Amino acid sequence: AIGLSYVFIVEGCHGGGLARAFVMVGFLSAFTTFSTFSLDTLQLLESGELANSLINVGGNVILCLAACWVGLLLGR
Repeated sequence: AIGLSYVFIVEGCHGGGLARAFVMVGFLSAFTTFSTFSLDTLQLLESGELANSLINVGGNVILCLAACWVGLLLGR
């Protein structure tokens, strides 16, 4: 969603800094916060689940990059 928003708001010049901040930082961040990701990972580590914490980190990074890339492709 953030990749698609970036294309329409920033590359397409359909909005300025305020629109970008509202959609990409305010609205989308409410759904996917880094703090939740960090807390989940730390809880896995504290529980002794090293493998699951690494899967969580790797999966989140790879899936987020892939989803952003797809959004960019769809927008362009």
